[in-house]
Amino acid sequence: MLSYDIGSNFLVIVERERGREDVSEIVELRIERSENRELRMVVIRMMKNLINKGLNSYNANFIQTNSGDPIYHVCFIGMAFSYLVALPHELRHIEHLKHANHHDTPSN
Repeated sequence: MLSYDIGSNFLVIVERERGREDVSEIVELRIERSENRELRMVVIRMMKNLINKGLNSYNANFIQTNSGDPIYHVCFIGMAFSYLVALPHELRHIEHLKHANHHDTPSN
């Protein structure tokens, strides 16, 4: 006889005919997965706090002081972002040119 137990993010199937050892292994597995999930949540929370502190610091240093530097930051970050977005296309283009030049050269 099978019993289905739906956990928070996984499905556990327990065979009732087996002993308590299998159930204890499943409970240990649940605890391990629960600890991993909690660890991920703590890391995500720490990352959110770090980003929030950074944005608050940036606001205090540049925005509240009426500095002109944020304009430069937006320009340089936009330029870097556009370069990274266009990079795969450019690399494909270069590979195509290399392949075309390889076929166009006469062999001796």
